[in-house]
Amino acid sequence: METKKVFRLNALLEENTLKLDERDKRFVAELVYGVTRWKRSLDLIIDKLSKTPIQKINAPTLVLLRMGLYQIFEMSKTPLSAAVNETVNLARTHHKARHFAGFINGILRTSIRKTGADKERKNLADAIAPLIDNNSHASLAAGLKSSFPDWIAEKWINQFGLETAQRIMQKSNERAPVFFRLNDLKISPAEFAKNLAEWEMEAEPVNFANGMWHLIKGKITPASEPVLKGFIQPQDVSSFLAANILSVKPGDIVADICCGKGIKSGALASSMQNQGFIFCVDKSGGQLENLVTNMKRLGVSITQPVMADTAKSWPTKKMFNKIMIDAPCSGTGTLRRHPEGKWNKTPELVKDMTKIQRAILQTAVKHLAPNGSLVYSVCSIEPEEGTQIIDSILTNEPTLKRDKIKTSGTENFITPKGDLLILPGNNNMDGFYTALITKTAK
Repeated sequence: METKKVFRLNALLEENTLKLDERDKRFVAELVYGVTRWKRSLDLIIDKLSKTPIQKINAPTLVLLRMGLYQIFEMSKTPLSAAVNETVNLARTHHKARHFAGFINGILRTSIRKTGADKERKNLADAIAPLIDNNSHASLAAGLKSSFPDWIAEKWINQFGLETAQRIMQKSNERAPVFFRLNDLKISPAEFAKNLAEWEMEAEPVNFANGMWHLIKGKITPASEPVLKGFIQPQDVSSFLAANILSVKPGDIVADICCGKGIKSGALASSMQNQGFIFCVDKSGGQLENLVTNMKRLGVSITQPVMADTAKSWPTKKMFNKIMIDAPCSGTGTLRRHPEGKWNKTPELVKDMTKIQRAILQTAVKHLAPNGSLVYSVCSIEPEEGTQIIDSILTNEPTLKRDKIKTSGTENFITPKGDLLILPGNNNMDGFYTALITKTAK
């Protein structure tokens, strides 16, 4: 993270933990995700305890300090002595950190002593509370407490108010739950429930999203039997609701734009009872290969993958009565799953995304048939990427109108304009924005 841009922490972890057993994988994942989430708060402690300015501490040494501090304050099952000693030992194996092993040892032990953690174990919030000036600018204090960059903290405070912004940051730091869609093309809810014990899983249906389940105990990996057999598809509830808003039915002619590996394509096909046609478009050939694999696993036979950049042009002259757009975005609604996004996103990225989003939507509406419906969604909670995009297209396209979303399960999250805005943590979901527009008959 400190030496190169990493946009997908989960991929980096998977690549580097292949030889570890499950217990060690869980430990490494907790440490890596935790340090990434709480980097700014950890750096606050380091900055207060180090005589060397934090900007002058080399990257490997700084990462090791964060790792040690995170274990001290957030991994209570790790003994304090182990947190210190193992971090120091690890430093001695790295050519850029070995000369700073004593420095690391001193900072970690001082943090324990000064916070009283040697007498009573403290968490990170307790450790940093005395270090924050609550009379400072609201965004600075909120950013330090929640380990968010100032620009995001300030932006959310301006958009949602201080209390809601703080809650969003808090929820974005929590571990994401595991949800999955039950694939009724292959298994019924009753049959699935009978097999849970055999699969060493405990799960319950999501009461406001029919077809979605919440994993209570056990684990789901690509190698899990219900995944391999196509019985389930991991998916967040907010993503499922976005696809559900399109209200597809058997026989529909659908375009799934920016389809990725087909998470929503599978949900759409299930609602269509595998009857009709789904034109799956993405500019990534790798993603489309994943889509083909996933559709085969799920038993879906009505998709056609096509590689194209729809921000520039469409690969067909066909008209569609239903269009699903899951546009590329800043991803500020899914930071609990991708905490690295806090640090590799910028205000400029949000602006750049809006240009792409607007272009994708402008080309898509030209292929929406009269009386057809289009769903535009992003896993971002920024108005520039959501409602402002829709406002812009409606201003310039008189044949389009915004429909108030009335899909079951969305009632509590409808904006005054009738769009869906789920903030991170609402009903335990990822943050998501969705709008429904229709084209009038000519």
